[in-house]
Amino acid sequence: GLIPGRELDLVSVGWVRTDVNPQLQMREAAAGMALLTNERLMEFNYTGQFTSWLQIRPGVQYDVRPGAASTHPNTWVYGIQIKATL
Repeated sequence: GLIPGRELDLVSVGWVRTDVNPQLQMREAAAGMALLTNERLMEFNYTGQFTSWLQIRPGVQYDVRPGAASTHPNTWVYGIQIKATL
């Protein structure tokens, strides 16, 4: 863990990029549709193991070109996962 005394906590960082198939891009351009290019996603999560049965994981993502469309604005996504093991 990052915090002394919290050895079971985890930090995760991720990055992913997707590219649209060039053949699909050509077909969409020929049909007059908006061009899809690529999408990038950066993610940060912190997992806190608060008891032997309770885990809380808040996270944040930044999405560049959601849906691979430049017509959609870049966006922030916030989430939380709560896991209880009985």
